[in-house]
Amino acid sequence: MKVTCASVENEELAWAFGTAVYFRKDSLKHSSYSHSEFVRGLAKFGEFWVSGGDDKFIRFHRVNWGSGVEVVREFQHKKKVTGVLCVGSGLVFADKHGEVWKLGLEGPPEFVMGHQASITSMSLGSDCVVSVDKDYKIKVSEAECLCKLREVLLGHTSEVVSAVEYESRIYSTDSSTLVKWSGTKPLQSIATKEPLKLLSSSECLVAVSCNSVYLVEREYLQLVPLSIPLVLDSVALLVGCQLYQVSETEISINAVK
Repeated sequence: MKVTCASVENEELAWAFGTAVYFRKDSLKHSSYSHSEFVRGLAKFGEFWVSGGDDKFIRFHRVNWGSGVEVVREFQHKKKVTGVLCVGSGLVFADKHGEVWKLGLEGPPEFVMGHQASITSMSLGSDCVVSVDKDYKIKVSEAECLCKLREVLLGHTSEVVSAVEYESRIYSTDSSTLVKWSGTKPLQSIATKEPLKLLSSSECLVAVSCNSVYLVEREYLQLVPLSIPLVLDSVALLVGCQLYQVSETEISINAVK
């Protein structure tokens, strides 16, 4: 078993291992065991950490660093939750049915957009949300209003591993290819020896595999190997040019530039 998801916001870190969610700030650490099945998504929403997973529940956690964790709201969805994302001042989550919903501290969720297959990942760009489904389809939606679809990207012939926005371009990977898009058409692509997970920030674009970490050189679409040791069974996050690797027992932070 490995860490299923993780998120960093300011000086706070949250990660999920199985059904447990852990929270850390400096030397303080707390945990929550409110889920009964694997947690698949974590996001900071205002003062709350929000989790969602296979038990179909979305839970809002208030972390009192001096005392513990309190669940202030829980909502049971109709399908398994596959991802949670904070977009501007709102919170959205994706489900196995291929739908994205907006949810607040009160009231029922509001449907905002959908795929025709289970959504496997969502990522936030500078002004857009990039979502991926199991039918190899990538959708790019306006961050201010997810119902406004900007682009649908088709062309992958195997399951899309990741898709992110970096410097107004979409980059995506499948089991053996890295693609740079221009609008709805592939602009450049290169073969990869193994599946790569893409991580982007405003400062750099990184690709992580089971064996290596690469800096993606965007102009010529090249993979530049980085001498960063990998943490076993971890989830990788990129904050600025700092690569976080979070496992059940270890947190590693390395500069990528």
